[in-house]
Amino acid sequence: MGYIIRSALNEGDVAAILRSPEVNRFLGDWGAEDLCVARLSEKTFQVTGSKGGYILRFPPDDEELARLKKEERVQKSLRVKVHLQIPATQVLEIEGYPVFAIHPLIPGQPLTSEIYECLSPEAHNRLIMDLATFFYETHRIPLALACDWLDIHHQEALAELYGKPLWFGGEASAVVRASLVTVLNTQEMKLFEEVVNFFDALPVEPGYMVFGHGDLHGYNMAMSEDALGPKMTGVFDLGCTGILDIHEDFFRLSLISEDLLERVIEKYQEITNQVRTLRRDRIAIYYRAFLFYLMSEIPRENHDHLKKMLQRHIQYYHETYGPISG
Repeated sequence: MGYIIRSALNEGDVAAILRSPEVNRFLGDWGAEDLCVARLSEKTFQVTGSKGGYILRFPPDDEELARLKKEERVQKSLRVKVHLQIPATQVLEIEGYPVFAIHPLIPGQPLTSEIYECLSPEAHNRLIMDLATFFYETHRIPLALACDWLDIHHQEALAELYGKPLWFGGEASAVVRASLVTVLNTQEMKLFEEVVNFFDALPVEPGYMVFGHGDLHGYNMAMSEDALGPKMTGVFDLGCTGILDIHEDFFRLSLISEDLLERVIEKYQEITNQVRTLRRDRIAIYYRAFLFYLMSEIPRENHDHLKKMLQRHIQYYHETYGPISG
């Protein structure tokens, strides 16, 4: 069996692993002689060779390895049920070599606010349909089947593990508050406490539980180009897939555009015949909570961008719906 490597890797280390006879043979002699390795993060690398590009991830511990194995199971089952490309991850545990996950690179660039705002009407409508359809395809997965993919017990998933996002509310909010109390001004702190109260007051509603991506934002999407302009071709980073409140699966679209979120919700409700009526206020509360959560996770010098996004969202929501009432 392979082993978890806990020390830092460099590009040369990764190239040597891929050029080893055992690993190269396992991968089907995919062109290791001319490969080029680029670091994406401490444990993630992009590799290109004569037969294409690949993403490699080296888990630093058993918990991350379990997460990668979950991705492998979910992707294998989900690929035949969605129209967009998703990674075909393999976790390789070859005796004498570090354990790593590898999947072919889905080509394309992220969906940014700038790209969205410059779409032609035809490309815009196509994007909305692709996103709404992807949500529909994942949300219609029976929960019992999804629990098999996730290796969890169905009732336990609904009753104990899932509900509102676990990164906010209750004790989690106290941790966020402790991180932000010295960096938010009086008005911002007042808004934070308001969001905490709204979040805590939201009921857990089993009827809204679905299998979902859990982290669908622009940098987990791949956009290619055709005659109409940018086109969504794939979705990746399925490490957060799980059974969750349906509203949690949508709100990260606001990171790209409030307009995008609105139009995807409208199209989703149309193609699902409003089987579930999505609550825009619940989505907004999750989004506000998420922005504060992000502020607690990143350095103070990077807060201004998130604060501007929060104010943009609040202004848009007030002008469209009015203030949220608890």
